[in-house]
Amino acid sequence: METKHTPGPWKAYESADAGWFDIESEGGLDVLGYEGCAKEANARLIAAAPDLIEALDTLTLVVGMTPMKGNLEALQEAQDMARAAIKKATGQST
Repeated sequence: METKHTPGPWKAYESADAGWFDIESEGGLDVLGYEGCAKEANARLIAAAPDLIEALDTLTLVVGMTPMKGNLEALQEAQDMARAAIKKATGQST
């Protein structure tokens, strides 16, 4: 699957102006574009964040309730990654 958004990981941080947050990629690229105008693909990804959180939250619940045979280590890793993404997106400590 080809992505058109700025590759991650992304980091949100409070800028020098109190109350403003900025998002940069690992390489220091400004994810939002110039003057806070989001690039189209990045804007779609940011707009989808609430749906992604809900999907990951549901996934972690289902995986946690479903008895699984086979590669439990991979399932646990996937569940841990989903939980970490939810925490990052909601501002919870990791």
